[in-house]
Amino acid sequence: MGRKPNSQMPRTMKIALSAVLTALGVILSPLFSIPMPPIKAYPIQHCINAISGVVLGPFWAVIVATMIGIIRNLLGTGTFFAFPGGIFGGLVVGLVYKYLWRNDLSALTESIGTVVIGATVGYAFISGLAPGEVSYVLGMPVRGVSSTMWGVSGGMWVLWLMFGASSIPGSFLGFLCLKALRRAGVLKTVSEKISTQNGRPNKPNFSYDELRGKKVLIQGDVGSGKTALTRRLLLEALTIEDPSDVAVIDMAPEVAVRNGVIIGGKLLNTPDERIRVLNVNSYTPRLTAKSPEELLELADTNRKRVEELFEAFDEKPSRILFVNDVSIYLQRGDLEKLLGIIDKAETVIANGYYGEGLKEDLGTGVSAREKSLMEELARRMEVVIKL
Repeated sequence: MGRKPNSQMPRTMKIALSAVLTALGVILSPLFSIPMPPIKAYPIQHCINAISGVVLGPFWAVIVATMIGIIRNLLGTGTFFAFPGGIFGGLVVGLVYKYLWRNDLSALTESIGTVVIGATVGYAFISGLAPGEVSYVLGMPVRGVSSTMWGVSGGMWVLWLMFGASSIPGSFLGFLCLKALRRAGVLKTVSEKISTQNGRPNKPNFSYDELRGKKVLIQGDVGSGKTALTRRLLLEALTIEDPSDVAVIDMAPEVAVRNGVIIGGKLLNTPDERIRVLNVNSYTPRLTAKSPEELLELADTNRKRVEELFEAFDEKPSRILFVNDVSIYLQRGDLEKLLGIIDKAETVIANGYYGEGLKEDLGTGVSAREKSLMEELARRMEVVIKL
């Protein structure tokens, strides 16, 4: 049987990544913590909260923040406020990303957890422990949190400002790190279906619900079942999602047959008025061109027609996007333009050719370019399914 794409990171990987993030949080603390009595502002903690909340989820984000807080306090590089200042930020990011908004921008909600919840909890705990100008926590004096400072709730406002000065730049840094990690292909799940039956791949067991909220690329050679899998996932999506939230960009040419293998074909065999379909009549340059010049002309025509679809989608994005045959655009198209469209949607399931069945390109370099950009696209997606 093929392996299911695990949209949930394996537990062992979560433990390993949690250990790495904890170590980074501890090691960098002496270098980047800024004394702002009664706290030590530490933007790196909030960067780590943002990353762990998105990548690991709320439970593990809390574990990472707690461990960093404990070790920092033992080493003297942190204060009691490392706990409310770290734990709630990672918790909020994890909950938002998991249940509300599967977008890296969820990292910016770290400040809500740290400032609004964490600072308030920290203030309430300290002022309740020892009202007055000085409170003692773990034997250490903590000044500046008295309820009489700046009026009744002045101490809380001081903590809000201090926590915000640390949290806001840290969460923004975390967001930038997430984008960089995705661009580098680090945050990606690769599922490879390796078993075959009678020389053909077995039917994939992947479900739309597993891939929901992800940026997914399905790749394979001609006849590997890319379109069929994408079509099934689309039909599953229509039973779960509001069809008005679903759009299809279909770049594929009409069905062609080569050496008994079906090539191309539209994602939907019959129109579905419930969803928005952006369709283009594309060519098959490598199958129909008689000269290098004609092949490049056909590929350029495909690019121009597809980019018209991009403009239409960009004007009115949909939350869920299915893309059929991205590789035909990448023969002459701009990968960054394609990624710009992908970034507009919350869930993206795209497929494209990646193999040896259509290698001949009359010396134009189209095939090499297509393959190279498909590899780069795979590095930039969250989940890659290889058929």
